[in-house]
Amino acid sequence: MCVVFATDEGGAVVIGRSRVATKPDRKSTAGHAGPRQGASIAVGLIGLVIGAAVALNILAAYDWDTSVFIKFGARDTARQAYAERWLGPDIELAPNMGHDGKFFFMQAMDPFYLEPDEHSAYLDRPTYRARRMLYPTVASMGGLLGAGEIPWSLIVVNVLGLGIGTYFTSRLAGALGGSAWLGLAFALYLWLVFEMAVNGSWAIATAG
Repeated sequence: MCVVFATDEGGAVVIGRSRVATKPDRKSTAGHAGPRQGASIAVGLIGLVIGAAVALNILAAYDWDTSVFIKFGARDTARQAYAERWLGPDIELAPNMGHDGKFFFMQAMDPFYLEPDEHSAYLDRPTYRARRMLYPTVASMGGLLGAGEIPWSLIVVNVLGLGIGTYFTSRLAGALGGSAWLGLAFALYLWLVFEMAVNGSWAIATAG
């Protein structure tokens, strides 16, 4: 705001006030954005490390057998035969009917349903599962990977998803005026960690 001096028609001096718009200092704004983004990257990397630590801890406990993440069920005999066909007889079986990781493995084996009798025939609800294709398609690199690589890639994609989700949560917290370290709430959310341990899709779905 500034004071303005002017004269009217009679020559009298008129004093008034006028608002002056000021432009933000771009250098100052950029200077603040840089450290915030750097902090978010650091937080995202910590989230990535947390995800990797969880995955490595589980793999080490099961002699590096990736089938422990897929969760074929001990009582699901039809799909157990499918698992043994593609992964061999020495697979880790989960109690009862297992978990969704087995369906994501089947979808990753044939993400475009080109061989339905070989893979999608074993899905519980093919139409419903067809709406959840991002995770298995990314993990299989669009169907390019085989049965030997897919169990590993499913794990890697989830670990990356945890790191990416942590980064964007940190950026959101900073944009709302909070600390970038609040992004760790994503990596430490127990449901996401559990989902990652059973090859669920929540980490990558939430990160996206």
